[in-house]
Amino acid sequence: MKRCKIKYLLIFIFWIGYNLGSNAQVSAIDSLKNLLAQDPHDTAKVYFLYKISDQYYDATVHDTAMIYARQAYRLALDLDYKKGQTRSLTRIGNVLEATGDFPAALKTYLDALKISESMGDLVGIGATDNNIARVYTEQKTANDFD
Repeated sequence: MKRCKIKYLLIFIFWIGYNLGSNAQVSAIDSLKNLLAQDPHDTAKVYFLYKISDQYYDATVHDTAMIYARQAYRLALDLDYKKGQTRSLTRIGNVLEATGDFPAALKTYLDALKISESMGDLVGIGATDNNIARVYTEQKTANDFD
């Protein structure tokens, strides 16, 4: 009898935690979308778009994450906003990697690396190097199962 109560208590706690987490995700997305709708400065728009992409990526809604990351990238290109380009390319690469398209993810990360290097952005270079290493690791792991 005691084990059964503990089991149901654990299931209830897990359910509450799951619902709170998903509600927080929706709240963050809504907040970012509200900020985006307030017609911010162009570079801020890029930031809000790729941060919305992050939220969808974290919620494993990869198709929507990709839409926002690509919007951010296109706007960053139009503005010639290099940092926004690298950050957006990183999000695009993350989605490609998560969906198993390792060659496209690697190419995208290499594009981001090239821009980061041209700006001397050490944080961007380090983060992109890490992403590239992760692709090689994931690719090797995937091949080990073939």
